[in-house]
Amino acid sequence: MKYYLLLYGIGRDLNNVKSTIDFFKSLEPNINVIYHYLKVDNISNLRTNEKGHICYEGIDQITKQTQEVLIDDSIKKPLYNYSKEFIDGHNDNYKSNDNLLNQLLILDSFSEKITRLSAEDLIVAFRDDIILDKLSALILKHNWKKITNSNNVFVSAFSWHGGINDKFLISKKNNAKILITRINHVKDSINHFQHLNAEELILYLVNKMNLTITPLFCRVGRVRINGLVKWDPFFPSITRIKDIIRVLKKL
Repeated sequence: MKYYLLLYGIGRDLNNVKSTIDFFKSLEPNINVIYHYLKVDNISNLRTNEKGHICYEGIDQITKQTQEVLIDDSIKKPLYNYSKEFIDGHNDNYKSNDNLLNQLLILDSFSEKITRLSAEDLIVAFRDDIILDKLSALILKHNWKKITNSNNVFVSAFSWHGGINDKFLISKKNNAKILITRINHVKDSINHFQHLNAEELILYLVNKMNLTITPLFCRVGRVRINGLVKWDPFFPSITRIKDIIRVLKKL
């Protein structure tokens, strides 16, 4: 068995990327690190209250397998236009849909490399703007052996938002590839839920492919361009009773 850390995103904070790599190397010193990023010189996102410039100096030195991803508009544009025929789930003029499709296309750029891996290889797909709190890092470390010996898909137990948390996943190659290439199922998920939503897309695919999800009590935060961290709530929202029930059933 070999181990792979697939980092993806827009490079908001390269120090966080380096810290993520160091953490997973502490769990598995021989883990292979592959980093794919989309270059976005400026951010202007009203939903996350972010506005500013991203510096990419030194990004090529993060790992030997760092690659800039170019968005294929022949794939993205039809999906984006199709999503606009449905409800704007975030009420931000479909900006979140645009960002999600970029994220999914970055993820999909790993598909060729994943295909060549062994079925027993373990894959960690981790957004580059994500950070674990200290307790969650300890929980992940404690469960690492269990994770490496399982065929389940491991995700965060928090912020399921009616679906399943999409910020990271850990699984063997075959199941990981299904979820990493989930952009291929965007239209079906939109038709099912009547809008585009990141967490619901994973739930749709998990149900369709009969994947087994194991939630980890790992709270994650999203590092913003100004260095602040937006933490996921440690406890599920009381307004999402169904999410609480679904998480408890999976435990």
